[in-house]
Amino acid sequence: MSPARRLIQRLLPVAVSTGALAALLLNVDFSALVEALSWEVALLLAPALLVYGAVTLLLEALSITRLLGHTAGKLPAWTAARIKCASYLLGIVHYALGVGALSVLLQRRAGIRLAESASVVLLISTVDLLVVLLLAAAGAAAGETDAPDLEWLRG
Repeated sequence: MSPARRLIQRLLPVAVSTGALAALLLNVDFSALVEALSWEVALLLAPALLVYGAVTLLLEALSITRLLGHTAGKLPAWTAARIKCASYLLGIVHYALGVGALSVLLQRRAGIRLAESASVVLLISTVDLLVVLLLAAAGAAAGETDAPDLEWLRG
């Protein structure tokens, strides 16, 4: 494979994700958003978001340290949390970049092979996906709708 084609294959997903994020941000009416927010809402949402962020970061850090149990002495939970924070922005731009950054940072800080750190990251990502799918299924099962039944699909 030519170097130009390899470069395009690596950069195109990132460019598409960045473009999609930019398009979304350009379509947000920030002045209307600011007008819709009140101090009461902000004072309620800000602490809730901080608590949510701290709890989820703690759970991610503990997951990483437990999965790397044999290296837990080398990788404290605080370091795992900092590594996870360092990969967040890349994960927002493109999921694969975030996973790759987290794998490389874990490899360097924990002193393990890249394959082992990637395995830990993929296991955590798979569990995250399964939890989201489970919650979505539970929400879909519990929700009511006015949509007509699709009896004709059953034959």
